[in-house]
Formats: sequence, C-alpha cells, structure tokens
Amino acid sequence: SSEWQKYWALQRDRCINGYKPNSGVHINGAYYFYLNFCRILARDAKSNRKKLQNPWYRDLDHEFFDAVYEAKEKGHGLIVLKARDKGFSYMSSVLLLYEWTFYPYNEVGIGAASPAYVGSFRNKIINAWNKLPQEFQHRKDLADNEYRMISGQKVKRDGVWLEEGFKSIIHYRCMDNPDAFRGERLSMMIFEEAGEFKDLQRAYMSSEACFRDGAVQYGVPIIGGTSNVMNKSQDYMEMWYNPEKYNLKQFFVPASKALFGFFDKKTGQSDKVGAAEFFQEKRKLLLKSPEKKAYYLHIQEHPLSPEDAFVQASNTPFDLEKINNQIAKILNTS
Repeated sequence: SSEWQKYWALQRDRCINGYKPNSGVHINGAYYFYLNFCRILARDAKSNRKKLQNPWYRDLDHEFFDAVYEAKEKGHGLIVLKARDKGFSYMSSVLLLYEWTFYPYNEVGIGAASPAYVGSFRNKIINAWNKLPQEFQHRKDLADNEYRMISGQKVKRDGVWLEEGFKSIIHYRCMDNPDAFRGERLSMMIFEEAGEFKDLQRAYMSSEACFRDGAVQYGVPIIGGTSNVMNKSQDYMEMWYNPEKYNLKQFFVPASKALFGFFDKKTGQSDKVGAAEFFQEKRKLLLKSPEKKAYYLHIQEHPLSPEDAFVQASNTPFDLEKINNQIAKILNTS
C-alpha cells in the first residue's frame, strides 16, 4: 500500500540522515538504526535472563555513535579505551551491519586477535541480521561464511545466472597476520580487543591505506580495547597517549558510565558520581589488605581514569604499590 511505502521510505531516510524528535536531541542515522531495528543480548528485568531485545537508550551509546559520525565527517579514526561489559562489541557489530545494509558496493571489516574473537563478533552480526525487518534484510546468498558476508542474490535471466543486489561485504579476519587487510578498501574497520594484538602498530599501519584515497581519509578505523588487558600491550599504550600520530581521537569509557544500579532507564542518563563513589568504596576495602594484587586487579577491571587501565597487577616479587605509583607519575607527565 502507499502507506506502507511511505512508512518504510521514512524509516530508511531516518536511518541514513538521522532524526530529531520534538523537544529532543538529534540521533544520527546509525544510532537510529541500532535503537529501532537491532536486537542485542541483554538482561530481561522480569525473567532475570538474557534475551535478544532492542537496546535501551543510553547516554554512553549516543556519545559513541556521535563520535563515530564525527570521525566520518572529519576524516579521522577512534581509539576506544573502555571498562568491561559496556556493549562496545554490540555497537561496533551493528555499525558494520549498518554500513553493509544501507550503502551499495561498500566494504567493511572486523579484525581481531584470535579466531574466537572473530567468531563471537560475527555471531553478533548474524543475530542482529536475523532480527531485522524484511524491508532492511538484504539477502546474503553471494557469500555467508567465516571469512565474509556479501549482500545480494543470484538470479537466472535468459539461461544465465547473474549476481544482483548491493554486493556490500563484511570481511572477518584474524590479525595474527598483521597484514590481513592489506589491499582492501574499507569504509570502516573494527580492531576488536586491540590490546591483545601481537603487533598492533604494524596491523594498523599496514591497514591505513584501506581507509584512504590518496591524502583523503574516507574510512573510519575504530581501535577498541578493554582495560583488563591493556597492561599487556605497549603498542596500545603508545597509540592511546599519542593519538595524533595515527590520526585518531580518544574515546574513554569509565566503569562509572552506564553502570546498572547507577543508570536511569527512563532518561538514559548515567549517575557517574554515584557509580564512582561505589567503586571508590570497594577500593578502600581492598586497600586494607597487605596483599595489593586484588586492589590493582579491581582498578584494572573497573577503571575510573585511563591511567587505571594501565596499572600492573601481575605476580611479582617487587612492591606493586611503588611500581604503580611510578607508572602513574610517568603517564601524568608524558
């Protein structure tokens, strides 16, 4: 019907150009798509079990999607340092699905440190695709395997099989080979759990041409890392503290952001002050122990500042407190 056509034309327009509700703030197209048409695994309050459902509106998510939009507009990438369980993988997987769904002949990629990470990320994309409305659910008959997903279908015309459709591609690759994406052209690439890459700088530099057309950067690399593995990666620390050398902007997600118990589901706003006090109280209790390993592990798992992510918490015969005080001095004066 004409009403059906108008409705889906309107939804497509909002997914591409964004939407500003009356007396509200602007939501860019990718975030509109994520909120309204994608399902993620989240805890259901009634059953207290996780199930596929639409994501809540959260200030953290809005800020992240806006940062990605700005990166696309201004021609730079993002380096994301975050506390655990903040939904980064879900948002990043939907960003790739969004690019694949709305822009023909468009290629994007996910690179991760291990096949397990790649597989987990791919599952998130497939789960989101499975729940899309048919009006946005491109067929993926041209390829759908552990290496890539191509939108389109094969059609027989006059006895000849032809490939039709958007022919956009999502590439899935393990970065144990840092040159895995060399030669590709990508509008977006996710470096998933980049703190665990064996050679992050080489992986990034060998992929840099994927996002560029000569001197112009048109693609968005997003280097994501969780705080509990950051102390293993000198490359990540170098890129975090010197982002301008790599044409990146920092995006930090503290443990106090979008924390259950300190998050208003009606407004989407985080109570960062209350959440930070909650973590500080826990730190005070752990600090009373003569053994400081648990204290520093807690800081690493639940960072309130970027420096928290880089503390040392491994077994060592040396004084962890002195080591981490010295690390903090160096980072704060660099």
